[in-house]
Amino acid sequence: MYDVITIGGASRDIVIRTRAGKLIATGNDPLVTKLLGFEYGAKIPVSRAYDNFGGGGCNVAVGLAKLGLNVASRVNLGQDLDGLNIQKNLRAAKVSSKLISWDPKEKTDLSVVVIDENGGGDHVVFVDKNASNNLAWGGKKAKSRWFYVSAATGNWQKLWQEIIAAAKKEKIKIAFNPGMAQLASGYAGLKEILAAVEILILSLDEAIELVLSYDRNFSQGVDNLAICLASFGPKTVAITEGEKGASAYDGKVLRFEKAVKADNIADTTGAGDAFSAAFLGAIVLGHNLETALLWGVKNGSAVISEYGAQNGLLTRKEMEE
Repeated sequence: MYDVITIGGASRDIVIRTRAGKLIATGNDPLVTKLLGFEYGAKIPVSRAYDNFGGGGCNVAVGLAKLGLNVASRVNLGQDLDGLNIQKNLRAAKVSSKLISWDPKEKTDLSVVVIDENGGGDHVVFVDKNASNNLAWGGKKAKSRWFYVSAATGNWQKLWQEIIAAAKKEKIKIAFNPGMAQLASGYAGLKEILAAVEILILSLDEAIELVLSYDRNFSQGVDNLAICLASFGPKTVAITEGEKGASAYDGKVLRFEKAVKADNIADTTGAGDAFSAAFLGAIVLGHNLETALLWGVKNGSAVISEYGAQNGLLTRKEMEE
């Protein structure tokens, strides 16, 4: 039996560093606070470029495996070199590749991450979704204690129907970190899903977006957001706030953990996935919410000190030390 099966995206990530961008504040828009702009028609100088692996399903799988958990990743890859390299990377990280499916028509996903070196490692990601659009559970027979479900595209509603059915049949708990497509559907589109979720993990901006889709006049304080989100069904709600830290609410008490300051901020890509892996990993290993939050912010801090979404992830020994 697996401890966790992650379900979500897998991609080749090309990371580009540049100082040529300009951060532009948008004013009072709570959903879009800053823009990253470049001179139109210009050739943009790049400081350096890297090739890495990404995708929420893979990032969290690798993070959980580093904590010593028995993990498999349910991802859909193209029958190409990028897909083979992703499979090889998962195996090297001791993530089972038995649940990988291979798409005969679509290529493997590609992401281009543009890092603003003037903005402390903040980034913009251009996403080319291909094989992940066809991800399905497909009646897979796999025993697991948990599902971790990240952003999904394509016919994600059908995918979720399959996930919920499998979880009920096998008594599997679900942790959920929604993506843009899920958040765009709002509370109305996620109502049944949220009722089936044990742990919901969101950034503050995502929490605000989801709650405002339910009530446009709702207070945007973290405590109020957490209480509202918990009322949708999840037993535990975790909300990350970047350099400030993260909070978790179990239906009774809202706990907060300050961010661990990184010695060097290289790339903020994957910070959310790193938090999710460590937070869920701590819970699966039997730790309380305080420890889960501490592991989450530590892992987030560690991963942003390296380029790529997986390179800085902590092992269980490193976490405990």
